[in-house]
Amino acid sequence: MALIDVKINEMANKVTEFGMVKASMSVAQFEGSVFGSFPISSGVKQGCVLAPTLFGIFFSVVLATVFDTTKDGVYIYCRKRILVRELLFADAAALVSHPSEGLQNLIDALINACRKFGLSIRLSKTEILAQGRNELPAGIFFAFEPGHCINNARRIAKASGVMAKHSNHVWENTKLTTANKILVYSTCILSTLLYSRA
Repeated sequence: MALIDVKINEMANKVTEFGMVKASMSVAQFEGSVFGSFPISSGVKQGCVLAPTLFGIFFSVVLATVFDTTKDGVYIYCRKRILVRELLFADAAALVSHPSEGLQNLIDALINACRKFGLSIRLSKTEILAQGRNELPAGIFFAFEPGHCINNARRIAKASGVMAKHSNHVWENTKLTTANKILVYSTCILSTLLYSRA
């Protein structure tokens, strides 16, 4: 972990060195009152294109700290045994584990790592999903809004409509390669089939 800590410090120094925040002053405003100014000596300005990349690197280090302390997660067996502990998207992370005790261990390790790095976890945006052993009935899937079920036939009908819409421009176009047609299929039709709402 010491090597990672050193690399993060070096990266923060480089960002400051190149003038992303160098010699910036800020003020705090609360309910109309403005408080005294204070210097900012590290970080990036709001809206900086580096911010998402730097956050991703920082969050990876936080997760590496979490996973140094525990071996809980979900084991997937394909050609080799793979341990999956987190699913990441933008600034969100989903921790996964088979037993509930393993999930609790991951959450405890995440809380400790966040404290170590000065982060806080917003409970209002935190959710826990537990899936029982009973399988869902075939033909019904949950959409992204809780409580709404969608029938397969509706999704297939929507995907079929999207496919027909692209008939002249894509499927019957002899100038498009098969690879490009597959890209259109994956992007338009498959996403409609998997994620459309009723």
